[in-house]
Amino acid sequence: MSNIKFFFIIFSFFKCQQSLEDLDCLNKEKLNKRKIYFDMDGNIDDIVCLLLLLNFSNIELVGITVTPGDCDIPPAMEAVSKILYKKGLKIPIAASNIEGIHPFPQEFKDLTKKALVLPTFLNIENNKENELNIEAYQHMYITSKNIFINNNEKISILITGPPSTLVKAISTYPDMKNYLEEVIWMGGAIDVMGNVPSSPYAEFNAFWDPPSVKKLIEFDLNLKIFSLDSTNYVPIDKKFLSRLAEISDKFNVANLANELYAISYFIDPKGRDTYYAWDSLATCYLGLNDIVSFREEEVDAIIEKNNNINETQEGRIFKKNGTNHYIKIAEKMSTENIQKFYDFFVNSLKYNL
Repeated sequence: MSNIKFFFIIFSFFKCQQSLEDLDCLNKEKLNKRKIYFDMDGNIDDIVCLLLLLNFSNIELVGITVTPGDCDIPPAMEAVSKILYKKGLKIPIAASNIEGIHPFPQEFKDLTKKALVLPTFLNIENNKENELNIEAYQHMYITSKNIFINNNEKISILITGPPSTLVKAISTYPDMKNYLEEVIWMGGAIDVMGNVPSSPYAEFNAFWDPPSVKKLIEFDLNLKIFSLDSTNYVPIDKKFLSRLAEISDKFNVANLANELYAISYFIDPKGRDTYYAWDSLATCYLGLNDIVSFREEEVDAIIEKNNNINETQEGRIFKKNGTNHYIKIAEKMSTENIQKFYDFFVNSLKYNL
């Protein structure tokens, strides 16, 4: 055997070994990532959360459901599809046809339609290759079961809208509970007032479908709730938007987030900011979980109107001993951790589609 041929064989062997090691590293990295299924309801903050999730290095997004809470399905699906297409990702999207009991105000839902005329969205092809022709609750179940069977891994579900789709999935397929690591939900108001004028103790995601909220609690999942108790302290205000504006020329994702928040920016009659990091706080927990602490509470939920009082309490989640149903409620963050949250939020938007 010539020296050249011998050298080529040795070189090929080591190159092959290196390739196998690289592949092994990639597989290990993938295995170390948390598998997240994102159940959103397609409004401005949900879209920003998708942009955040796509840049978290420690998670793998395995599916997306759009629940028709604070959105109409067609524009919400279009926004999600365009982002995934522009990013070159094959993450499946399924639409839910569940109807809520108390609709969100239409002017809230119309914000997604307005978002689609922003320059970034107008310049992206409306490619629907990621959209599935299957009911959302079925896809959620199939995904969780297949991942558990094939990889022996449980998934976590992030819900930034009403929890109705997950509730229907578990109600239809009770074994799904075995495939869930934890459920993170933005919803409810426990020790603070809500944000629904007609039911002042309720929060909108809970008010949309109160019976599903009660069922979610009674499933006894590893349920972590980011209620208004924690999100009331993290406003999306001009100071935060100015930070995004400073990097918008360099990163079109930061620019898109800034534009999205601009069209949804609300000020109350007293001139105060009224938009908060509702969904984004729950989302950033997945990438920076050491800034949030939880307290466990025994709770119940009110699902019907009470004619014995002057104001309805439908959708209210309240502490109640003896239910034997416990949830973990995110607590108010320290000033230092609130700053860490904002820093992480901004840094996670430093990329381009």
